[in-house]
Amino acid sequence: MTSEQTPDPLGDASSLSAAVRELLAEREIRRVLQIYCHAVDRRDLALLQSIYHEGAVENHVHYEGDALEFGPYIFPSLAKRGYRLGNHHLTGILVDIDGDTAKTESYFYSIARQLVDPDDEDGDSILSILSGRYLDKFENRGGLWRIVDRKVAIELDFKTPYVPLYDGEVLIRGSLQDDDVASGWFSL
Repeated sequence: MTSEQTPDPLGDASSLSAAVRELLAEREIRRVLQIYCHAVDRRDLALLQSIYHEGAVENHVHYEGDALEFGPYIFPSLAKRGYRLGNHHLTGILVDIDGDTAKTESYFYSIARQLVDPDDEDGDSILSILSGRYLDKFENRGGLWRIVDRKVAIELDFKTPYVPLYDGEVLIRGSLQDDDVASGWFSL
């Protein structure tokens, strides 16, 4: 078989350009999903609100409504219920792009330390573990991919006693405060 007979796996220039645009769109969508995790874990309201388009809807466990009001609802709620540091992690992200709209399904798990008595910082804690899927609809408006509709499907949730591995000082300990080691690390 000669090179003239071998099909070009990248196609013609217009196909390549379309494929590159789709890859860049998927990259931006995945970045928005990761920014969500960072914003919630660091309780960064402005960053959280930046991932939604105006008019977006959030359906998230005990909250259903305007996505821009989700942060002002959830951050005080977490603090009141004794939630301290936690992490959200994404796996198995599927992205389906159709022009200027996209749908995603992202498996997540969240692990957080929760005080048994929210008023006793030195008291007993439990480890709260939650997993499920984020089902998001995205739109590209003015070159910005943002969430317009989110549904959260919970598949596993449990709590267990929290027993720290390190009893005492560690080299670097995370914080929700401005003194966190990553504060100012990125310009998200």
